[in-house]
Amino acid sequence: MWVQLTERRQGWFGHGRLAMPLHLPYTNMNNPYTLSSNMDVGNVEVAAVSGEVVAVVESEARREAWREALQKDAQGTQEALDKIHQYWEEAVSHTIPEDLHSSLCQLREWSEELREEKLSVVEGLRAELCTLDLNYGTQLLQQARQRAELLRRTTEHVTELHQAYRVSLTKVQDVVDEERGALVKYYEEVWEEAVASLNQQLHTLLHQRLHNRTSHIDQIIELKLHGAAEHTAVKDQLDADIEKVVVEVMRMKAAQQVEESQLRYSHQVLQQQLKETTAMVSEARRALNTLTPTLNSYRRKAEAAEENQAAREQARVREAARLKEVREQYRQRLSQISSWYMQQARRLALMHYNTLHSLIMQVVEVERAIRQGVLAQEWVEPDLHCLADLRPPPDPRHTPALTAATRILQSSLGSLVLTKEKSDFDDGEERESSEREEVQVGGTRVDVEFLSRLAEEAVFLLNTDTGHVTESGPLLLLEHIFWELGVHTEADVLQLLHHARRQVTQQQSISPTRSLEGRGGEETDDAEDNEEVDGEADVATYKEVGGEVEANGSEDRRHESAARFTTEDVLNVVITFCSARTCPSSGHAKAVEGESNEPMYTQEGEEALRWTSFLDQFCKRTRAWVAIKEAMTQYRDVLAGRIEETQKVERLRRENAELRFLLKDVAGTL
Repeated sequence: MWVQLTERRQGWFGHGRLAMPLHLPYTNMNNPYTLSSNMDVGNVEVAAVSGEVVAVVESEARREAWREALQKDAQGTQEALDKIHQYWEEAVSHTIPEDLHSSLCQLREWSEELREEKLSVVEGLRAELCTLDLNYGTQLLQQARQRAELLRRTTEHVTELHQAYRVSLTKVQDVVDEERGALVKYYEEVWEEAVASLNQQLHTLLHQRLHNRTSHIDQIIELKLHGAAEHTAVKDQLDADIEKVVVEVMRMKAAQQVEESQLRYSHQVLQQQLKETTAMVSEARRALNTLTPTLNSYRRKAEAAEENQAAREQARVREAARLKEVREQYRQRLSQISSWYMQQARRLALMHYNTLHSLIMQVVEVERAIRQGVLAQEWVEPDLHCLADLRPPPDPRHTPALTAATRILQSSLGSLVLTKEKSDFDDGEERESSEREEVQVGGTRVDVEFLSRLAEEAVFLLNTDTGHVTESGPLLLLEHIFWELGVHTEADVLQLLHHARRQVTQQQSISPTRSLEGRGGEETDDAEDNEEVDGEADVATYKEVGGEVEANGSEDRRHESAARFTTEDVLNVVITFCSARTCPSSGHAKAVEGESNEPMYTQEGEEALRWTSFLDQFCKRTRAWVAIKEAMTQYRDVLAGRIEETQKVERLRRENAELRFLLKDVAGTL
């Protein structure tokens, strides 16, 4: 019944916060005092909860009314402010003082009305707040009285419950004593029966064990008398195996101690090497940091030298302009420098002719591509011999060195064209003849490759702008480079080519075991890297000497040249040539050869200073990089030694782990 009342009360008030369920025995549920006290507490709870619910509902209603009033007031205030702001903008836009005065008066009236409305709202809120304070005080007093009444009734109810619990517990204790006595008596009987059955089982088990012991003793005596021979042999064998294992273990321990000492020594050596390596790396870094300002200073000096050279060039240009302005006054001096002007005019005419020739050849190539690729017509080679009439007359003082270089390039290109034409045939005999011709022109091809690479790599020797010179072709570049190097005769050209052939021979003697496949792969990689850069230069070279070579032949020639002569090889040949010219033995060798009776050219003035500074800087840079290379090589060797020591330590650790595993297995077996 009490359970039903509790559930009904929880259904009335939602969660039953003030409900006090009493866990009374079922035998005392019919006590009239308990039921009456529970009914009183339930009435108090109903009154308290109902008052609380009413207060919460009223407070929520008042809060909602306040919120709505404040929202309406805020909305009205915002509208009024927007209206005032809009009217203020309209009033400011007025230019007539009367309109502005009337607008401002209207605005002041609206502001006063808004202020009065706000004051009335504030007064109403204050009055409402006073009323709510009084109501809140009254509610607090009422809740205090209700709380005191609830406390009194709860105290009375607890006293009645205490008395009812005492009576109920007394009755329950009597019933429990009776039930305990009956239960103890029952378990005493069960215990006696269990003890009797256990004694019987123990007697039976004891007799069985005595019988088994007697039979086991008889079997042991029998085994001692007759069956111990086989087991004794096995035992002796196991003892021998144990002694062998013990000896092996001792040997392994000794070896392990030796290896541990070696490992400690190796560890110390590695630590010392690590310190030395760290010191070397720090020293190399300091050297790099020391060399960086030097390089920067050299770079700044080079820039300053270039600026000075540019300033000198500008001064020379201004001097030439001044000479042109006063040429009428210096007709006698003009005759002395007329030869120089004629040479400059001849070079300019040659440059224009080369440009015209290259443009005409480009037009011919475009027309051939249009006819063959677009119109699908047969191409007829045009007659370009008339271009030879436009070439400027040769310089009577033209150096034989450039003539020799031109002759070498023309002969090589002619042989290449013949080889290309003969490679198109399928007959075996013609192929063999073409191969023989290629072998014959092998030396000339080396010369052509070196001259081509020299025209590409030695441009840095020119102090002027090389844009128009590069576009005009390699022959003009070679002319300027020969002038800077002091190559003025055919004997000088042959000596330079002799150094180039010697460089090729040294390279072939250094790497005689290089396979054709590896060289083909390197040439293919170089062709992919340099295809776009060097294609136009080779085509311009062939057009400059009048030859028409197909694109495949030019690519093959470029690949062989790039593979045979690198930038470093060209610089080495140039440095060797200049060093041989400066030493005394070079003049004697040149006189012995008898190739020319002209006096040897010697570098003087700014040219000698420029070459000397260039060689000094190049040697310093080479020595610095050699030192860096040696330091990095030593560091690499140290790292390789550390890797070997680490691998050795790992191998010893694995062997040690395997030995320990074997020892554990042996110990487990024993």
